[in-house]
Amino acid sequence: MQADNRAGQAFFFNDTAPDEIYTVGDAGRIMRLSPTSPSVQMPTPTSNYLWDIWGSGPDRIFAGGNSAFLEFDGSAWSAIATPPGFVCQRVQGTADGDVLAMDSRLLRRWDGVTWTEAAIAGDLESFREVSVAPGGKNVFLL
Repeated sequence: MQADNRAGQAFFFNDTAPDEIYTVGDAGRIMRLSPTSPSVQMPTPTSNYLWDIWGSGPDRIFAGGNSAFLEFDGSAWSAIATPPGFVCQRVQGTADGDVLAMDSRLLRRWDGVTWTEAAIAGDLESFREVSVAPGGKNVFLL
């Protein structure tokens, strides 16, 4: 399997189909890679840079980036409105209605309908990763 290096450096390994890998990067590019079929650039509704991608299954994948947050329903990507100025650097979650997006200032939760700010003491600039423990009750910033 060979990735186009312009597609970015974030990877999502699909738990239900472990032979598929998704990458994100410049110009809203999302690539689906598989060792058994050719790489596919998936059409997206953004031309903004995408930083990270995460999913709970093959029909619920989320990607975030510069003023962009996208959801894949198994057949097409759609845009989710983001708060003004939000630059999603990391995406993580436990289920469809429990997705976290982090930028350098805020951690936000997407419940499938609205964004809410997570209460975090301090600045997030020194953290590079967000991880959610199984069950979704604990969130770790690394």
